[in-house]
Amino acid sequence: MSVSKKITREPQFYFCLVIISIIILMWLISPLFYPDTWKGYFQQEDPDSLLFARLIEQSILKGRVLTTDNYAAFPYETPTGFAPFYLWFLYSFVNCTFYLFPNLTIDPVYIAGILPILIPWMTILLLLFSIHKLSNNKILTLFCAIGMLPGYSVVMISSFMKLDYDFIISFFIWAWIIFGAFYIKTDKHSYVYAGAAITALFISTWTGAPFFYFFACIYGLILWFYNPQECESYLTYASFTMFIGSIIALTFVPRTEDTFRYFITVNVGRYSFTQGILVLLGSFSLGLLNKISTYKKPRKLGLLLLSILAIFFIIFFHETLYQASGILFKKDPIHSTISELKTGFSIDKIFDGSIKELLMQFTPLILLMPIGYLLMDKSINLKEFKIILHWLIIFLFLTIFYQIRYIRWIGCGYGIVIGFTCYSLWNITKKIAFQKQISLYKLSFSLSFLLLIVISINYSATSSSYKLDINEIELLAWIKTKTSPTSGYSDEQKPDYGILSYWDKGNMISFYAKRPVCVSNSMWGYKTMADVFSSENEKESIRLCTKYKIKYIVISPSWILSKQILRFWPMLKNMPETSEYKLYYGQITPRDNFDYFYFWLTNHLGLTPFGNFTITEHFRIVFANKNGGNTISKYIMFETVEGAKVNFNLPQNSKVSLSLEFKLDELAFIYKVNKTTDKKGFCQFILPYSNGYDNGNILTEPFYKVSIEKDGKRELAKLVVTDSDVVDGKTVDLDKQFEVIEKE
Repeated sequence: MSVSKKITREPQFYFCLVIISIIILMWLISPLFYPDTWKGYFQQEDPDSLLFARLIEQSILKGRVLTTDNYAAFPYETPTGFAPFYLWFLYSFVNCTFYLFPNLTIDPVYIAGILPILIPWMTILLLLFSIHKLSNNKILTLFCAIGMLPGYSVVMISSFMKLDYDFIISFFIWAWIIFGAFYIKTDKHSYVYAGAAITALFISTWTGAPFFYFFACIYGLILWFYNPQECESYLTYASFTMFIGSIIALTFVPRTEDTFRYFITVNVGRYSFTQGILVLLGSFSLGLLNKISTYKKPRKLGLLLLSILAIFFIIFFHETLYQASGILFKKDPIHSTISELKTGFSIDKIFDGSIKELLMQFTPLILLMPIGYLLMDKSINLKEFKIILHWLIIFLFLTIFYQIRYIRWIGCGYGIVIGFTCYSLWNITKKIAFQKQISLYKLSFSLSFLLLIVISINYSATSSSYKLDINEIELLAWIKTKTSPTSGYSDEQKPDYGILSYWDKGNMISFYAKRPVCVSNSMWGYKTMADVFSSENEKESIRLCTKYKIKYIVISPSWILSKQILRFWPMLKNMPETSEYKLYYGQITPRDNFDYFYFWLTNHLGLTPFGNFTITEHFRIVFANKNGGNTISKYIMFETVEGAKVNFNLPQNSKVSLSLEFKLDELAFIYKVNKTTDKKGFCQFILPYSNGYDNGNILTEPFYKVSIEKDGKRELAKLVVTDSDVVDGKTVDLDKQFEVIEKE
C-alpha cells in the first residue's frame, strides 16, 4: 500500500497531530514545572515584559487600568500612551480567573504570565488546522507540526511572564492572514467580519499596527500590478477588514485631552485617532485599486490616483512620516545602537558569526527554502495557500535584511517554513529514491529523524535564552529590602524619590525592586538621565540630582557605551524638560572629551579626580556585588547625600588630611581628601561617608584618620562621622567626635 493511502487514514493522521501538539504544549509550559516558578523569584528579564508586568500589577492593586505612570520617569507623571485593549485584556483575564477560582493563592501577575504560553499554542493550533484545510495535505500538515516545535522565533514571544504584547500581535497577524486565505478560497463574508474584528483588536493593542497594514497595502499593490483582475479577492478582504476594523477602533478611542493633543501633534509612540485613520486611508487605497481594475489601462490610472493620495498623506501626516522614518532607518543615535533593531544577517560580518546566528534563528532548513519554493508541489500551489507563503517571505526578508525584531511577527508561523521546505524535499526524495512504494514505517522513521534534528536545534536556541544573573538578582533584592519604601506603587500618592541608572535597567528596578526610576527602557526620562550623566562637575551633578529628586544611582563599570551616544547626551540639555523622548534626526556635534559624571562614577567611583571633578562630597557607595576579591563588582550603587560638614579653625596655611579605608566586599579602597586653611585659618570638609557603615557589602572603618600640619608641627587624630551627619548634612561636633591621638 502506498504511503499516500496509509497516511490519509484519519485516525493515524489525527493521532500524530495530537501527539505533536501535546509535545509542543509541554515544551511551552515546561518552565511552569521548575521548583521555584511560583515562589516569587525573578522570572523574566525582558524589559518590555517587566514594564507590562508592573503596569498590570499596579492596576490590580489600584483597582483600575493605569493610564498614567509615575514609576517609569520620576519625577514626571507620564501618560502611558498605550493602545487600551492589551492592558484591559490582562486586567480582565486576571479578575475573571479569581472570580471563577476565588481560592487561588497564585500571584495575580503570574496568572497573566501564563497567557504568553497559551496564546502562542492556540496560534499553532490555528495554523495547523488552517494548513490542513487549505492544502488538504496531511503529510505537509505533519511536517509543519514538527516544524512548530518551539525554537528561536517562539522564544522571542513566548515564555512564562513574557508579557510584552508580541505574542498577541503575532496571533492577530496570523489570524488576519488565515482568515484572508479562507475568504479567497470560500468567498464567505463571515471571514471578512472575523478579519475586521481582528483588525479592530490589533489597532487597539499596538500603536505600531499601521506598519503591518502598510505592508498589507504594499502586498496588495504588487498583486494588483501583477494581475489586476486576479487579486480581487485579496483586495476585497483587505480593504473591507481594514475599513470596518479601523472604524470600530476609532469609535472606541478614549476621549481624553491627550488623545486630541496627540492627534494634532503626532507621536508614533502614542495611541490616538492617528492609528485608526492611517489604516482607514490604507483601506481606501486598496478599495480604489479594486474599483479601477475594470477600467482601460488601470495601472496608469492607479498610479495617478495613488500619487494624489500619497501627496495628501504627506501633507497631513508629515510628522508621522518623519518620526516613522527615523525608527525604520535608525536615524536616531540611540536607536542605531539597539540590538533588536539591527539586521538578522550582516553581509560585512558574514564570516564573523552572521551565518551561525542565522542558522540558530531559522535552522539550516532556511537555506533550502528557495529550492522548495521553486519545486512547489502542484497540490499546494493554490492562491489561498500561496498567500501564507508570500507573507512568510515578507517576514523573513524584514527579519534577515532589515531588523531582527520582526522575527516576532513570524513567531509560531516559522514552522510553516520548515514544513513547506521539508515537504518539497520529501517529494523530491520520494521521486528519486522511492519511485514505487514507501511504507508508513519508512515515513515514520524519516519524520522521527527530522524531529530529532529540529528538537536539537530548537532546544539549543531555547535553553540559551538569557536569564537574570546572580549579580542582578543581588542588586534588585538589596534595593527592595534595604532602601526606604516610597509611595505611589499601590496608592495614588506621588513617590518620594527616584533611582537613576542607565536606561536599559529601569524596568527591571521598577518591577522587581518596587522603586520609581528616573529613566526606563521605553526611553521615558532619557533626557533626565542624559542631563545628569553628562554633567561635568560635582556641583552641577548634585544640583541636578536634587532637582530630579534622585536618591540612588546604579552604575556598572563593565558597561561600554558608544561614542555616538556619548556625543548626543550634552545636546539633550537644550531640549524641553519632559519625560518623553523625541526622536532626533539632526547632526551630532563631534566631541572626543567625555569627562562626564557617568565616567567619574563608573571608572573612578568618585574617589579620584577626573576632568573638573575632585574627590566626591555628595555621592557615597552603599551597595556593591560580591566580587570575591578578584575584580570590581558588576553593579555598584551610590546614594546622594548632603554630606557631613567638618569645620577646622587653624593657623593660616595649615594642611589638613582626612582618610577613610573601606571595602567593597573584599576589595579595599580609600577615601582621602586634603585641604589648606585660608587667610582666616578656616577650611571645611564635606564628607559623604560615615564611620562603621556595614550594609550592601560595604564596610567602612570606625573612624577617619586625620593628619594636621600647623606651625611646623604635625598632629594625628581620629574623627567619627555618624550616618545622620552624612545624610542630613549636619555639622560634626568636633568637641565630641574629634580626638587627638598623637602630636609630633
